[in-house]
Amino acid sequence: MRGLQALIAYWDGRPVDAVRLADSGSTFTPESGTAQIRLESIKARAYGQLNRGSDALAALSVADRLRDHLIEGDELPGGMMAFPVEKQLFYSSSTHLWLAGTQHLSDAEARADEAVEMFQSAPPERQRLGEMSLARMDLAMARLGRGDIDGAATQIHAVLGVSARRRTESVDRRIGHFSRQLALHPGAGSPAAIGLREVIIAHQGTYARSAPARRQPVTTVTLLRPGAMGAAVAAQAVKAGHEVLWVPEGRSESTYQRAKQAGATACDSLGEALERSEIVLSICPPQAAEDVATTVASHAFAGVYVDANAINPQRMQRNRGGGQAGRHGPRRGDLRTATWWPANRSPLPRR
Repeated sequence: MRGLQALIAYWDGRPVDAVRLADSGSTFTPESGTAQIRLESIKARAYGQLNRGSDALAALSVADRLRDHLIEGDELPGGMMAFPVEKQLFYSSSTHLWLAGTQHLSDAEARADEAVEMFQSAPPERQRLGEMSLARMDLAMARLGRGDIDGAATQIHAVLGVSARRRTESVDRRIGHFSRQLALHPGAGSPAAIGLREVIIAHQGTYARSAPARRQPVTTVTLLRPGAMGAAVAAQAVKAGHEVLWVPEGRSESTYQRAKQAGATACDSLGEALERSEIVLSICPPQAAEDVATTVASHAFAGVYVDANAINPQRMQRNRGGGQAGRHGPRRGDLRTATWWPANRSPLPRR
């Protein structure tokens, strides 16, 4: 149970809770089986998400030692809760992807590649297609990070083939994340990258036409400090079908109520919000604009940063953007008619 709760916390962007739950689960782990390996592997990914490299690698090492001492056949009957080697390998690859850097990308690729080979070697009726697709997504991300777009494309095509027959939310989320990273990649303008994005977009469009009328967010935006103007902008973005995130930590009750009324989704931390977002929108008091931009930059955010504040061009340059932004909105407290744009062009596509 603790392992499942820890895994849910990890996928929900709550790595601190994931570590806590995994540690708690260790006290209930049976003396035999792979449950402890699973908990240490989940913990490693959560530490990776927190960018705590030494802790993440230590958890991976514990999982490897436990695997080495595992007695063959020492598992629960039926193997429903088993944590096989291939799954441990792709949890390891995910951990290395979080940690980033040349060596970690190489390690992530090696482990994900081995996991895919092991998943593929199982008889067709016993293949874990969803988990194999997630391992392939790790492999694609590692190859993209190393600049091997063609190698990444091979894995993406295989994932899309499975997804066309059997869709899962976790795989869809990973495909969307890959597409966003590909758009930000230095090689995004190459024929291989353009072709791959077109294939992904076509795949997503096929699903949108066949799925129920539920609207899918087009763009995920983090809104910093949602005051009256920011809440108005958030309300319009949500109304247009986009997902707007904000971080309640340290904010007032009135700010919380404004964000809730606008339809914004609360995140536990700024790091979580930035990881999920393609755009960051800063609408705050001018005197705070520079500090806000510095805080976002410290998280190595790679998407679009929109500094929509009443600041002069010199401060705009210091805030890393170097462009110009404008905003126009309603009277204080009116959430009906706000619009905004950076450099005369909104990054939010119209629906």
